[in-house]
Amino acid sequence: QRFVQFKLAGRDLGDDELDADHEKEYHASQLCSVAQLGKQDPSPTLHLLTQKLTDAVAQYAGLQLSPPATPQVLEHVHHAIRFVLQFGIEVLTDPDDPEAKPIPDPILLMGKRHERRPDAEHSNECCRLVRAVLSYAQCEDGYLEHAPPLVCPVVCRQQLTFLTRYVRSYLMPDADEYVDFCTTYATSFQEGHELVEQCLGKVVRCLRVFSSEPSVVKHAALLARALVTNRRAQRA
Repeated sequence: QRFVQFKLAGRDLGDDELDADHEKEYHASQLCSVAQLGKQDPSPTLHLLTQKLTDAVAQYAGLQLSPPATPQVLEHVHHAIRFVLQFGIEVLTDPDDPEAKPIPDPILLMGKRHERRPDAEHSNECCRLVRAVLSYAQCEDGYLEHAPPLVCPVVCRQQLTFLTRYVRSYLMPDADEYVDFCTTYATSFQEGHELVEQCLGKVVRCLRVFSSEPSVVKHAALLARALVTNRRAQRA
C-alpha cells in the first residue's frame, strides 16, 4: 500500500539521479517486483487499486463540468489512472510465460471465496477492478468524441495494454487448464460479451482519433488481434 500511495503522489522510492532511460527501466522493474508481492494476497491490493481508480475516474469525468482543467490537474489525473492500469494488470496476470497458467493461482483462490455468492461478480475484487477500468473506458470514449485534448495517448495506450492482457487471460478461459477453476471469471461481464463489445468500440475509436499516434494504433491492433484469436479458439 505504501508503494501505491507513493506512486500516486508522483513520488519514487528509488534513485533520483537516474537518467530518463534508466529511470523508465527501473520504474518498470520496481513495479513488476512489487506487483508480484501484491499478487500473493490480491484481495486488499486490488481493493485499493479499485478505490484509487474509481476516485481518479470520478475526478476525470468531472473535468467537463468544471472550468477548463489546468495542465497540472490533468497530468495528476492521468498519472493516477495510468499507474493503476500498469500495476493492476501486473497483479492480475503473469508475464508472458508459456509455462504459466493464464490466470494466476492466487487470483483463482480469491475468486473461489466468493464463487457461490449471488453477487460474486460484484464482490470479486478482480471483476470490480475491471469494471472500474471499463468505467474509465466509457468516460474516455466520450472525450474522444467531444473533447480529444482531455485524452492522453500514453494513458490510452496503457488502457489498451490492460485490456489486451486481460482478454488473453480471462475472456472465456479454458477451465480444463485448472485443477480448481473459479466460474466467476467465465460468467462475468455477460459471459464476456459486454467486455468484447466495449473493447471493439475502443479499438475503432482509437484507430479513428489517434491515427497519427503509431504506438496507440499498434496497441489497438494488438487488442483487436487478441479478441479475434480468442473467438477462433472458442470455435475450435
